[in-house]
Amino acid sequence: QAADLSLPNITIQLALYDGSNPYLLLKRKEKNRIGPKEFTDRLPEFIQNNLKAPIERISEAAHVKPTLIWNQFGARFASTLEAYQKNAAAEHARKAAKFSELIRSYQGNLFGTRQNPFIHEPVYIDNPYEPGTSMMVRSACCMFYKKENGQKCANCPLIRKK
Repeated sequence: QAADLSLPNITIQLALYDGSNPYLLLKRKEKNRIGPKEFTDRLPEFIQNNLKAPIERISEAAHVKPTLIWNQFGARFASTLEAYQKNAAAEHARKAAKFSELIRSYQGNLFGTRQNPFIHEPVYIDNPYEPGTSMMVRSACCMFYKKENGQKCANCPLIRKK
């Protein structure tokens, strides 16, 4: 019997890898493990049935296009993958790279977008917090500067457009 990948059977956690890099963790409430082949085969179904509609509703509520929300996933995924490949054990980094290939292989229509949001070509700037290193520019502004006493992040794309 196929694993139940519906949202009521999944816990979504936001966690920190190495104390500073956020990642999204999906845990099934069922105790039986899902094998890599079933996961690979069923990932498009999971995206279509569990992620696409909520992202469309979020974008409607925020009065933005779903592409803007999806692109945040793509950019954050690229950033997390980069950090993971630098810091994780070789086997885990290999699995992450394999997952990256998989998620980047899908057509944009799976996400309700013209292009796959996980195909993200990062732009880098000098890191003002760690001289001698670089940091990835965000794919879109988080709008923090619009809050009272807010300011644009050092890696805000709006700064680069001046």
